[in-house]
Amino acid sequence: MLQADESTVDVWDVDVPTCAHFDADDFRSALSQDEFRRAERFRYAPDRHRYCAARLLLRTLLARYTKRRAQDMRFAYSRHGKPRLIRDAPHRDVRFNVSHSRSRILFAFAHDVDVGVDIEHVQQGMFDIEVARSHFTDPEFALLMRSAEHRQQSIFFDIWVRKEAVAKAAGLGLSLDLKTFDVLPAVSPEATAAAVIRLRTKARTQDFHLQQLDVGSGFAAAFAVAGDAACRVRHIRADADDIMRSGGPDSAWAKGAPCGAPSDAGKGAQDRGKL
Repeated sequence: MLQADESTVDVWDVDVPTCAHFDADDFRSALSQDEFRRAERFRYAPDRHRYCAARLLLRTLLARYTKRRAQDMRFAYSRHGKPRLIRDAPHRDVRFNVSHSRSRILFAFAHDVDVGVDIEHVQQGMFDIEVARSHFTDPEFALLMRSAEHRQQSIFFDIWVRKEAVAKAAGLGLSLDLKTFDVLPAVSPEATAAAVIRLRTKARTQDFHLQQLDVGSGFAAAFAVAGDAACRVRHIRADADDIMRSGGPDSAWAKGAPCGAPSDAGKGAQDRGKL
């Protein structure tokens, strides 16, 4: 059984370029009717297929963490749409979050603590100044505007994925006004810098550890975990076929590093869509 606990966040980083090695029989064997209905919300067949592949990979990984069969997983959804695993005693309370952009899918897992993860494809011309003006705090927007023009796009996405990760960890998603909290402490020259972000809403005040993930050129990503206690991240790059065969070989595990310190993400590994 794979391990995840209160002090550890596992982030699986999977590139599924075509999902061609998943077929309808794979999906029928594990996915629920509710998941098929959610897949139908996607307009294009490749997007529906990628959604189903992501759900199958999620179930397969959850099976390794909980010692349950992939097809036995049952999910409930909060009023803001965040999924959670319905836990049957004595199975562990494994929390998770998923994000995908283009062919990249990130799966974040932790034990008994809420997590959020976001990945975005950084595409030339996708930077929208009005989106930043509407969703960034004044200090965040000021940082963006005083940055060199050639860096504005990357800074925009660095801020955006951090905000999305916090919103998803809080379980509030699109209902959260992104201008109500500031992620500047986590936007620094150090790529792996971590920061504690305080989120205040009408319902509660909550802290989140927020950290960038190094997912290579062309993408920006970050994860957030609820609480102000120290944590470590294991960034695991794995092949989809390895996950389906065994939940990931031992060689896919990167050595965990404390939040705020560089991790060995991907060493030894084969090398705003939300679930």
